[in-house]
Amino acid sequence: MDTPAESHPTARNAIASLFILGVLFIIFVAIAYYGTEVYNFFIPTVIQKKDFSLGIWTLAVIGGVAGFLSPCAFGMLPYYFAFHLSASCSPDRRGDMLSHSVRYGAAAALGMITFAVCLAILILALGATFAPSLRIVTPVPNVVTQIIRVVSGLLLIFLGVQQLRGRSVVQTLTGFFAKAEAKANELMAGDRPSLVAFYLFGLLYVIVAMPCIANVMAGPLLAATTLYGAKGAVLAEGLFLGTMAMLMFLASICFGLANKAVIAKMESMREAILKSAGIIMILLGAIIIYLDIDTATFRQIFFQFPIR
Repeated sequence: MDTPAESHPTARNAIASLFILGVLFIIFVAIAYYGTEVYNFFIPTVIQKKDFSLGIWTLAVIGGVAGFLSPCAFGMLPYYFAFHLSASCSPDRRGDMLSHSVRYGAAAALGMITFAVCLAILILALGATFAPSLRIVTPVPNVVTQIIRVVSGLLLIFLGVQQLRGRSVVQTLTGFFAKAEAKANELMAGDRPSLVAFYLFGLLYVIVAMPCIANVMAGPLLAATTLYGAKGAVLAEGLFLGTMAMLMFLASICFGLANKAVIAKMESMREAILKSAGIIMILLGAIIIYLDIDTATFRQIFFQFPIR
């Protein structure tokens, strides 16, 4: 039984950790709000009115911010924090949290870029009508996009359930690609499975946010292609993707440092922290599915311009 002197540091550490998590929650809310504001500026101004007065290259950067923090990506950033927490809580990955966070961020950014490049190719190949056809908040939503987002939400919930069962996101995603349990254990010996898991999360981030990202990407990309040809398209897409990748990279570093503070102060509560991460994953996956089904509520909360 702990003495009063021993229990006081534990209580202080718990309070400090809860304070850190509270600050992160406030940051998430602020990011979601201002990210939505950027998106709600970009779509009616640039896409609907075709106002490129700020310059194509500037708008490509703004578009990258709008895509990363778009309403379609709602829930993915705090989910990434829980995802990061699950991976960084592993005892063999806590020595140099910043180093791991840099690699995790680079892997997640690469995953985002991979799928976003595929979207860009489809936009260039299929023209200006392709991106709007992916939307789900229109009077007639794209059923294929809805199904993709619902399946993605179910996957996010599954990862959360596995986390509650004591199987980290890295172990779960590694298991998808391992032919046998022995192979999974072999992969888990190094840092490679974590990088694969974060790469897959980067892919999933863009898949979930696909309707919004495709629409903000299309404006600068098609305008640059029309005015400057292939070189313009490459530059516009590079600025757009570079902005999104940098934001993911910075988020990973911030989450890694925050996780280090939380884990260091609440080592005795590591299992509770991991279960909390699992609960967060499940709730956010469920929210994504709900908003995808109840598109009227989704539109009312996040979209402040006429949808046509």
